[in-house]
This record gives sequence, structure tokens and C-alpha cells, in this order.
Amino acid sequence: MSDKKEKFLTRNYILMLLLNCIYGVSQNFITTPLAKQGVAIGLSMTTIGTIASAVTIIAIICRPIFCNFMDRINIKKVLYLALGCLFLSFVLIGLGSNNNATFYTVGRLVYGAGFSAVGTCLAAATSLSVSKTQIASGISVFLMAPMVLKTFTPNISMWLIETYGYKVNGLVAAVLLATGFICVTQLDISQQHRSMAPKEKQPIKLS
Repeated sequence: MSDKKEKFLTRNYILMLLLNCIYGVSQNFITTPLAKQGVAIGLSMTTIGTIASAVTIIAIICRPIFCNFMDRINIKKVLYLALGCLFLSFVLIGLGSNNNATFYTVGRLVYGAGFSAVGTCLAAATSLSVSKTQIASGISVFLMAPMVLKTFTPNISMWLIETYGYKVNGLVAAVLLATGFICVTQLDISQQHRSMAPKEKQPIKLS
């Protein structure tokens, strides 16, 4: 038979799955204690809520911008930029533990951009890493794996904070996210990305 079942667990897909798990766990380390950390450095609940609203607005604005980038340039470069934004936000939020509301606030705002960018890039890159015949199964596993890990990472995050403080918790999250750059370096999706790009329309020739 000429029809062969295409591989489900391709090299790129495994890398994307690992990257998504790294992203999900490191994100959970940061987001679980955010409100508590804000109160600890002296911010009011109203201010914390206002910052959260601003983060959402930034995420909404940045998502189409990063989508446009992915349509125009190599998706790996956009992934590097997205992870870089998120890494910077983790570092700033961690530094905000020393009663520094400025670092905390700026870190939260940068997080809005990084969050929207990474989420969009991961979904797009994963869709390029799975065959069209198995894309539904691939996406479902891709989304489910980090959710399983998130069942226990909040406990680890709060233990780190109670034992070592917010700065160590932020540092652990940043270091963990940094390992995601290794996954991106091993991805080979640029050619697939180019092949799926719309072809330029040829002018109609009149004979």
C-alpha cells in the first residue's frame, strides 16, 4: 500500500511539547503568588487589580503584532523574541520582591507582551510540527501535558516562597524558562513555514 500512516511524535513536535511544558511550569511559578507578592511589597489590592487589567490590555495589543511578525519572518526568531520578553519579565518580577514596586510593575507589564507572544508562537509552531491528518490529536496532547504538570507546580512555588522567598522563586522560574531556548535552537520549522506561506499571485497575461 502506498498510503503510510504519518508519524505523530515527530522530532519537532516532541521539542514543542517539551517547550510548552517548560513554559507552563515556569509561568505557574510566577503567576501563582503574584497577588500575594504585590501585597507583600506594599501595593493595594486596587493597584494590583489595575496592573492586572493593564497586563491584559497589553496582551491583546501585542498578540496581532506578533502574529504579523510570524507571517513575515522566520518563526524561530519570533520565538526567541517572545521567550526573551517573558524571561525579562520573570527576572524583573523576582527583583520586585525587595520592596521594589517599580520592578514588579514593569515586570508585570512586560509579562503581558511575553505571555501573548509565547502563547501565539507555540500554537503556530506546533501546528507546523504535526501532520495535517493528526493535528487534532497533536494539539490536544500539546495543551493537556502542561495542565497535568500544573496540578502540583503551585505547591512547589509556594514552598519555595515560604522557604527561600520571592526572589528565589522568580530565579527558578527564569532559569527554567531559559532552558526553553535550547529547544528552540533544535527546531527545524523554518522550511515548513516558508512552504506554507501563500504564494504570490502571478499577473494575468493576455495573449
